[in-house]
Amino acid sequence: MLLAFLGLLTVLYLLTYSSTNILKFRQLISTVWSQRTSDQNVTTAYYLLQWQSNYTLKHSSTNSTFKYNGTATQRPCCREHSSTTYYLRHFRSRFIVDPTSHQLTLDQRNLPDLSFSKVRTDSRASAVNNKLIVWYNMPEWMKRRSNAEVFDHCPVSTCKLSTNYSADRAVGDAVVFHDAPSHKPVPPRAFPDQVYVFFMLEPPPIAGSAYRNTPWNSVFNWTWTYRKDADIKKTYFLLERSRQLPNISFLKDLVRRKEKPAAWFVSNCHQDQAQRLRYVERLKEVLPVDVYGRCGTLHCTTWAKECDTMLTKYFFYLSFENSFFQDYVTEKFSRAFLKDVYVVPVARGGLNYSHHFPEGTFINADDFNSPEELGMYLKKLMMDEDAYIDMLWRIAHFIIESYDDPAQFSWCQLCDKLHRLQDNAKTYPDLFEWYHSGKCRPPRQF
Repeated sequence: MLLAFLGLLTVLYLLTYSSTNILKFRQLISTVWSQRTSDQNVTTAYYLLQWQSNYTLKHSSTNSTFKYNGTATQRPCCREHSSTTYYLRHFRSRFIVDPTSHQLTLDQRNLPDLSFSKVRTDSRASAVNNKLIVWYNMPEWMKRRSNAEVFDHCPVSTCKLSTNYSADRAVGDAVVFHDAPSHKPVPPRAFPDQVYVFFMLEPPPIAGSAYRNTPWNSVFNWTWTYRKDADIKKTYFLLERSRQLPNISFLKDLVRRKEKPAAWFVSNCHQDQAQRLRYVERLKEVLPVDVYGRCGTLHCTTWAKECDTMLTKYFFYLSFENSFFQDYVTEKFSRAFLKDVYVVPVARGGLNYSHHFPEGTFINADDFNSPEELGMYLKKLMMDEDAYIDMLWRIAHFIIESYDDPAQFSWCQLCDKLHRLQDNAKTYPDLFEWYHSGKCRPPRQF
């Protein structure tokens, strides 16, 4: 009955199709549907009705895929469409957290793909309930961002951290290995229930041959990586939903003060399986690109505030990954979402970007047949003020306050698992095989 009713409304919509009727029709369907179905189906109704002139929405994967047709998009700027607002405010991803308040404990946040024990552990519990996590060769960047309070806001918080492997390995409930030398003997477990954890954030080509030797087979119990099938999931960044959107007149004034087309920050000129350097050289034949870092002629202190402020004068920021591995996206992408930066990211990598980030908040280079075609589109978008401002308005719905490491979320997962060993018992027969089996694809031919 409901489907027949919706079908009738759809026919009426097609017969009376006009730009002035679109919003009213969407609101009508949303109202009818919401009165009869769950919130999830309201989202479904939205996807059935979403209309954009140069975008194709695919409900089957609850995401959108940009399709280039040779012209800049003609959608109006920043209209208060209820469907667009609903879409942006309710988009779900493991890279987006909600609400924005830092005062909430982690189990009060909306955290996709993270599961914690239903049983909370009192942080004032006796020392016998504390779990000690010992690092073998903790990365220097992580030492600067991790401290004794890393577990304080976790749902299960009775864990402690040690970076003194030689002193504490015999009493650690878990030992986390990062890039252990393959030529050295495997450190023996201090006791049977001691958990060995594999930690790696680099994709396989860069990670190298660590743990390739047979003695490391059936050694590791858990994996802690960027992959979504890891036991402990670690993202390079987390976006939060913005509490306040910029005024449209402010965005217009900002766009009219932009001076340059595109910027790219890159420091690794050698490990380039993605052929980034060659791609950008081709792109520069159509669109000027300022290249900062070791691979270019311009310089700016890595991740310094002045570099972020400088990005405001550019229309586009290139976020090009060095490898095309599934699930792999680094903090490069998040730079465009820093507060007061206001730049459109152009992404290129192995992640399914449209599955994890809302339509209209990025441009995917892989949607174009060549660097030249991408460059032509970017030039047209620069001249289409309404379309460009609309993208900034959508991007402004999400924010990353700083580059502070979001590893706290993965620390919480690790602590929780250590308190539920029986539920998480496992061993990896061949860790090297598992990690290098991650889906990789070559960059699109150009």
